[in-house]
Amino acid sequence: MIFPRTYLALDLRQQELRAVSLTGRRKNPVLKGAQLLSLAEGLVQPSPRAANISDPGRLKAAVQEILAPIASGEERLALVLPENIGRLFTLEIDTPFAGKAEGEKIIKWQLKGSLPADPEATVLDFQILDQREDGTKRLLVAAVARSILQEYEAVITAAGFFPALVGFHSIFLHNYYRTRLEQPDESVLLILESGFLSFEYSQGRVPLYHRFRQVGDDSSTIFQEVSRALVGAQKDFPGLKRAEVFLQSDLAETAVVLSTLRAAFQREVVLLDPHIDRIASQPSDWPKWRLRGLAAAVGAAEQMI
Repeated sequence: MIFPRTYLALDLRQQELRAVSLTGRRKNPVLKGAQLLSLAEGLVQPSPRAANISDPGRLKAAVQEILAPIASGEERLALVLPENIGRLFTLEIDTPFAGKAEGEKIIKWQLKGSLPADPEATVLDFQILDQREDGTKRLLVAAVARSILQEYEAVITAAGFFPALVGFHSIFLHNYYRTRLEQPDESVLLILESGFLSFEYSQGRVPLYHRFRQVGDDSSTIFQEVSRALVGAQKDFPGLKRAEVFLQSDLAETAVVLSTLRAAFQREVVLLDPHIDRIASQPSDWPKWRLRGLAAAVGAAEQMI
């Protein structure tokens, strides 16, 4: 008998771990298992420069505890990390490059004043989003200090797992919706999870503007942050004024947030439902907001298939 392979993802947050296991094919995944585990206060303190993990042994034990029931012997996993341990950029470059290594050097030189660490101490990855006829490329760039990345990877490997794919939360969340959300020509995707707000404006599915800030759960702070993003971006991207706005959130109650965002944008904001229940192998008694919070982990596991 041939057993289907298991694809694991671990979404590592400051307050908790969220893990999923998938089987099946990328176009038809099946959520075989999902686990949540709260973390002790102060165990993980995301930072782009300072040490993030106060007790690696304790976090290792937590990783083993959450993955053991769903791993089915699989050791490879996709690791979802909080965006505030590094930086995520959208960038245009007109300098041609032959390969990944040359591209990294050019990007590091262009972003040298904005990287989370010295260029030689920064791990950088990028994706080409679009290329114009004149050769100008638009890139999505993720950067993190090597020491910070190694801190997380060391805990995962000590727990007996191998992080075959590592990325920021918002990237994997976008991956989940890429094939499921019929985005209009101009759209804004807001991600409000774990007290952080990600604001991304896209044209034709190509991200043109990205902003990420800590907002907590205060409505006035959320309103002010969205207003700043709109003021900062509308000068270069007037299409923002007519873009459709979508919200992904793991909050249990979203009525106040939706009202705040509608006031900031002065138009409707659509709360996304990732419909995790539709890919689950069996019915779940988790509340909807909990299922919504698994979208990034599922999006990461799908990329392992």
